[in-house]
Parts: sequence; C-alpha cells; structure tokens
Amino acid sequence: MTTAGRTVRVAALGFASIMGAVDYAHACSCADLLSRGDEALMARAQDVVRGKIISMRAGKDVQLRSGARQARMVAATMAIEAAVKGELSGEIEVVTGFGTGDCGIPGLFLASIAWDRPVELELHRVDTHEHTFSVHMCGYNKVLPKP
Repeated sequence: MTTAGRTVRVAALGFASIMGAVDYAHACSCADLLSRGDEALMARAQDVVRGKIISMRAGKDVQLRSGARQARMVAATMAIEAAVKGELSGEIEVVTGFGTGDCGIPGLFLASIAWDRPVELELHRVDTHEHTFSVHMCGYNKVLPKP
C-alpha cells in the first residue's frame, strides 16, 4: 500500500461532558472497534466531515472545561469542504488530547497541515461550545491522498 493511500487511524480523549460516560482516568483502548473496519465505524458515526486543518495550537491557554475540571487540549481550526455524514459546514474548531495515552490525534492535525491533505473526521459535539467538536481514535478518521 502506498503512503498516499494508507489509512491513518487517529485518536483523542472523550471527556465526560464531551463524549458521554468516559472517565478522566480512562485510558485509550478501542482496538476492538478499530478491528471492525471503516464501514462499521461509519455506520455508528453521526457527523463525518471532509476538509483541511488550517491551523492548530496547544499550550496552557488551550483548555476545555468539563464540570469542575479543566483539561489542556490541542485545538485546530478546520475548513469543512463536504459533509460525508450529517449536515455540518463552514469553519469549526476541533479539539483532541495530546496522544499520550489519552487517545489524542495531534499527529492527524499536523499531517493535514504539513502535507496539505484533506482529512475525514468523525466529529463529536461539545455541548458547552457551539462550534467546537472533539475527535478520538475510536472513530472514523483518515488522512486522504492529495487531490
């Protein structure tokens, strides 16, 4: 398989208020889900978009509040080119963990920027922030070949 055609699986931590019943201490583990393939992942997804990551940032000033806790995140601005599933459009903010056991996918953000390639991401709504979505490795996520 060529690098351009390789599917890149990626991840981000789903915090309790972002993704439901995921605990802060929960380690990333979804090998069972990923082994089911793209069709199964797409079938369970609500929102999947195609677009490019146009910028990203991380640091102590990039935090997301979940109840009484605040967590540092990696945040990216994504320009949506098409809704693969759902009806999202425009520019959105996407957050993820750092990828250090928290299922974060900052590498996917970097690949989209560095290689100027579109990505397909399964997005999860962040209830406390209207135009912010989270991503994680247990979802449908790909770096696509350059058009």
